[in-house]
Parts: sequence; C-alpha cells; structure tokens
Amino acid sequence: MLANEEIDAGGRRWTENRASKGGRALDVRELLAHRELAWFLAGRDLKIRYKQAFFGAAWSIVQPVVGALVLTVVFRQVANVSSDGIAYVPFAMLGYAGWTLFARGVSGATQSLVTNASLITKVYFPRLLLPLAAVLPNLVDFAVALAPVAVAMAITQTVPTIALITLPVWVALIAIAAFGVGLVFATANVRYRDAAAVLGLITQLLFFLSPVAYPASALPGQWLWLYYLNPMAGLLEGLRWSVLGGPWPGVGLIVSLLSGAVLVFIGLVVFRRGERRFADVI
Repeated sequence: MLANEEIDAGGRRWTENRASKGGRALDVRELLAHRELAWFLAGRDLKIRYKQAFFGAAWSIVQPVVGALVLTVVFRQVANVSSDGIAYVPFAMLGYAGWTLFARGVSGATQSLVTNASLITKVYFPRLLLPLAAVLPNLVDFAVALAPVAVAMAITQTVPTIALITLPVWVALIAIAAFGVGLVFATANVRYRDAAAVLGLITQLLFFLSPVAYPASALPGQWLWLYYLNPMAGLLEGLRWSVLGGPWPGVGLIVSLLSGAVLVFIGLVVFRRGERRFADVI
C-alpha cells in the first residue's frame, strides 16, 4: 500500500492510500515506527478476552490443568503411553500449554484482518501489525499457564536443570511459528471466510501429529524425519527439555527449525503479495 499526498483545487492536503504493484519487501523500520499500535491492539485483545469471563485470567490456568487431566486418563491410564521418564502430569501439562500458545496464535492471526476490517479500510498502517498483535496476548496466557506446571513439578519432585534459562527462546520460536502459519491463513481468510474452518480441521489433526500427549521417541525411527517436518514436533520437545529436563530433540530439531523458517518465509511472501488488495476485498 502506497500513501501518496495530494493537494486539491482548494489547496487542502489529503492522502490517497494506493495499492502498490506486486509484493513489497519487508520494511522493518516502518514496523518499528508503528510498534505502539501493535502494543495497543494486543492490550485491547487481552482485555476483551477476559472481560465478563467467569474465570477471568484464571482461565489460562484452568484450561491446561483440565486438558492435562484428560490426556492423563486417555493416554497414560488407558493407552499406557510413556513420557521419557518424566512424571506424566507436568509432561502433558507443559505440552498442552505450549500447543495452546501455538494454536491460539494461529487462530488469532487468521481472524485479525477480518476483525479489524474497519481499521484497514480507513487508515494506512503496516497490516503486518494485526497478525503480530494477535499473537502477543498468548504469551501472557502461556506465562500464567506455567504456574500449574510449576505446582505439578513440585508435587512430582521434577527438578529443572540449567536449561531452564533457554525457556524464553522456545516460547519465542513457538510464537514465531504461529505467526508464520497465521499469515498464510489470514491472507486466505480475507477472500475466503471458510479458511478459518479449514484451519480448525488442520489444527485438530496437528494436535495428534505433535508430541503433546506423547514423546517423539514413541514413533518408529524411520518416520521421525518426516514427523519433525512439523515445526511443533521439535519445538515442544525443546520446550520440555528446557523446563522438565527431558531428552534433547537431536537432529530432528534442525528439521523442525528449517521447516518453521520456510513456513514463516512463505507466510511473509504470501501476506505481502496479498496486502495491497486487503482494503478492496475485505
């Protein structure tokens, strides 16, 4: 989108937001110049999320606890799934919290453009800030969700190692992965509203194709390289390594990181190419 200043016959200045030709390179300086807008939108979404909610912010604690209990009954008690020598409750609880960070980030980014349609059609700003702002509130939810994980670790006497200092890195990588995938679906959702429904189906499938309720080591070795093409496979294993002292993901982490980097790159390219028509189509 190009913002061009014009002067009418009366000498008054006005700005025309004109669609640019083709895709545009990512302008980091422009994003930084509008960073306060991203913080404002993220704060607004966080307030709306918990406004008039019965559990309030405690919902970020209730959800991983209930989710972990369900996974414990189904996968541990019924299916007798291993957990790499880690107590299963904190194992499942942390995996569920990490997955929720990713799933909510993708969903929020997907809906961000449609939700802010009135803003897009009236004011010029870097549209990339909308999906970015939709991902940020989930970092707060994840931080709150770590509280029950810490309690479960204390009860099961699971002691973290020095690797705990890398926790912010894994959280950031999961958020970035959610951002990249969300960009693709956000662009598609502008033109096709059922993109969100397709995302829901894909998210459900990925839940079972990610090491949320089971470790990646439970899979046969010949399938691991294909399994780690899912970015969340390596990132969730790395998250458990940092907090619970689980096994290091190994070479599979490199595959997941490369796959995630490709998804983010594709997301940026698709979003930037479609950005110039958002105001016309939405």
